Parts: sequence; structure tokens; C-alpha cells
Amino acid sequence: MVKGVRFFECPQGHGAIVRPEKVKVGNFPERDPFDDEDEI
Repeated sequence: MVKGVRFFECPQGHGAIVRPEKVKVGNFPERDPFDDEDEI
């Protein structure tokens, strides 16, 4: 919340409000949601 106004909801410790000049945009590769990399 900023001055009592809720702009969005997310789990605690996630999300932030930042000034536009502090945001860095990158050219990140698209992530495949079906990639097996995360599986054990």
C-alpha cells in the first residue's frame, strides 16, 4: 500500500512499486512452460 491505496495483490515478499527510471528492460528468451528442466 502507498498512502493507504492498494495497487495490486501478491504474496508477501513478492512484488514492488518502482520508479520507471529504475526499471531495466532486457531481451530475455521466452521460457517454455513444458520444459523438463525443473523436474527431478
